[in-house]
Amino acid sequence: MSRLKLSVIIVGLFLLLAMSIATIYFVPRLGTSIGVVIVNDAERSQKQKEAALLATPHGRLAYTFAAALVKGDFQAAHELLTAEAKSEWPPEKLQSTYNQMVHYFINPPHAAVPIMDMADWQLPERRDGDFAWVYTAIVGEGDTEAVTLIIARDAEHLAIRSIEWGRP
Repeated sequence: MSRLKLSVIIVGLFLLLAMSIATIYFVPRLGTSIGVVIVNDAERSQKQKEAALLATPHGRLAYTFAAALVKGDFQAAHELLTAEAKSEWPPEKLQSTYNQMVHYFINPPHAAVPIMDMADWQLPERRDGDFAWVYTAIVGEGDTEAVTLIIARDAEHLAIRSIEWGRP
């Protein structure tokens, strides 16, 4: 074999080895950094949605209700209900239903986060005076549940007409 052919083969093998090393070393890191950027953008987008929802009257009401549950202030949560819902959900029933929903949490819930809202929905049935539907997470370390609330106009203010307990 001529020296020229041998040199070409050696250079080719060297380039193949260099490309393999570069692929093994750089590609996973490149993929990871791209993945982190995507996750951060998604997280940022969700945080922006949560902030926008909290800026609405129905988002603040949903947050205040769920935060009262998390704090164990069931009387305060009860005060945020419509007159009809107050008779259905006395503070003791709010407490027992909430505790049943989060009983499996390893650590107690520590946060309430309104996740999404809708102005138009099908189920449960929308009634005259209904204002918004709000899905609010109840968050613990490693565990999450939720309350889905229908916010209605009650006299001169917004109040919670319906509570659906737990994640779908």
